[in-house]
Amino acid sequence: MTRLISQASRLQVGRYQWCPGKDNGSRYDLLFGMVQPAVYGGQIGLTESDEDESLYCLTWLGRGGSGGGTIVFSNPPDVTYIMEKMGIPLRGDATALLDFLEMMQVDVIR
Repeated sequence: MTRLISQASRLQVGRYQWCPGKDNGSRYDLLFGMVQPAVYGGQIGLTESDEDESLYCLTWLGRGGSGGGTIVFSNPPDVTYIMEKMGIPLRGDATALLDFLEMMQVDVIR
């Protein structure tokens, strides 16, 4: 087993209340931000290529904010990828999360 070493000082994640619809009452409790690639136990520091890689982290805190699906990605996601990796059964919810990512100026695939 490989132990991952946390880079907490490099973590830049914030909590957001996303309400995409005008009158539909949808509300998403989200954690979102950029994170650094994992540093493995045998590796000393980040390499130059690691520093250049932008990784985003998105978590939908369902169940009253106590937990939910998380995705870490560097390539622009699409709705199917979001649904599959975060375990979201409804396309409308995944589309709302893509809308949020676009608002945060992250490239997505439509």
